[in-house]
Amino acid sequence: MLCSVLDDLYDHCTTISEADPDGVVVRKAGVAGLAEPRYPDRELSDVNDLLPVRIDVDPDGENWGALFCPSQNQLIGPLNGMVIGDMQRRLALISQRGKLHLRLPESDLTMCGHKVTGKEVPYRDGGLLTAPGEKPPARRDLFAEWYGGKVCRHCLLNALTSYSDWAP
Repeated sequence: MLCSVLDDLYDHCTTISEADPDGVVVRKAGVAGLAEPRYPDRELSDVNDLLPVRIDVDPDGENWGALFCPSQNQLIGPLNGMVIGDMQRRLALISQRGKLHLRLPESDLTMCGHKVTGKEVPYRDGGLLTAPGEKPPARRDLFAEWYGGKVCRHCLLNALTSYSDWAP
């Protein structure tokens, strides 16, 4: 897994107390700007050519896995850690055909288009709807598991690119 700042996908990172281009003093470190040059009009790279990267935000230590698209030369997301939480609250994780697939609970298809024939595995966090005394599952960043081959890459990519359609 690559680190987006250390591997020069971005020009630099802003540090705490540094002023951003608008003159606002930064309270939280982060990447500054987008990778250059970008080609957002190009098609996405093949799912197997996408590069997993890790986003680290100091000083709070928040981090998550994300995907970088070589053909567009840009991060395609998730752009913040909220997406990881939204996925875990909204999507079900299904074990079938030796892989873990994602699906919306109201659908009988996985995010990659296969009919659901497997069983749901512990993943969803019901949040406030969790039964009293029931412990929610641990936070699980499926993008961080990109290289392991256990999670369906097409499901992850489709969940990411259709986020605005299913997110709360």
